[in-house]
Parts: sequence; C-alpha cells; structure tokens
Amino acid sequence: MKLARMTMKTNFSITLVHSTNDLQISHQHSRTLFDVARLNRSYQETIWTNKIIKETDDKRIRHVETIWGGHNWIQKSDAAMKAVLSAWQ
Repeated sequence: MKLARMTMKTNFSITLVHSTNDLQISHQHSRTLFDVARLNRSYQETIWTNKIIKETDDKRIRHVETIWGGHNWIQKSDAAMKAVLSAWQ
C-alpha cells in the first residue's frame, strides 16, 4: 500500500515492463504492482499482437507486457524501448 500512497501524493510516473516468457520472475508480479500502484484509478488497456499496454487515465502509471524478452533480453524489445522513451515525454 505504500506504493499506492506514493503515487497519490506525488507527480512522478511509473512504467512497468515485463515479458510473459520471463522464466525467472513471473509476469504476474508486474501485473500486481500495476494494480497496487493505480489503487482504484481507472485505466485503459490496449491490446496489440506483441504487447498489452495498460495505463491510468492520467498516463502516470503504465504497464507494458510483451510476449518476447525473457528475463535478460526484455530491454531489446521494441515495446520496452518505446515504453521507456514515452515515459520521458
């Protein structure tokens, strides 16, 4: 709940990026973190062929889930790179 309180009281943004084929850490962890961070805020979900993007209406909390990347190669996916770049815009 500390994460939820922090997102309510500050203006910083959070972008979570995870791959469904990560064998070391389940992608369910980042889904849970997104749900905790957004804490009752509404969000939109966009489904693409290679990724799912969930973001709150104010676009401050975002979750990008890709189908490729595993644990150590996620940073090389196009979806991950675009998510990180869009966090700075």
